[in-house]
Amino acid sequence: MTENSKEFLHSLHPILPDAMRVRQSERFSIHKIPCCTLLKNVENDRHVLKLNESGFLIWQLCQEERSIGEIVDLLADAFEQERDSMARDVSRVVEHLVEETALVEAGTNPD
Repeated sequence: MTENSKEFLHSLHPILPDAMRVRQSERFSIHKIPCCTLLKNVENDRHVLKLNESGFLIWQLCQEERSIGEIVDLLADAFEQERDSMARDVSRVVEHLVEETALVEAGTNPD
């Protein structure tokens, strides 16, 4: 896949609004293994998420409620990356973790 193809595919993914606030769900516990980090749903042992370092870092940043914009800014500064590119990456991870209920939007109380 060429770099232009990757950029095109990334551009198709919507960027979550900077103001959207998320936090960790209390339903998940951390289990470190040599290759990665697992998030296990404490209510359902079959619901396990495998996170790479980036995904785990984003999940950790949500120990306290944060906005998407705050997460993007922190990571873009830390890794000296362009904010737009970081926003797309963070949006994909956050969207997946919200779908899997590992992160919840602030103001909701599914825990």
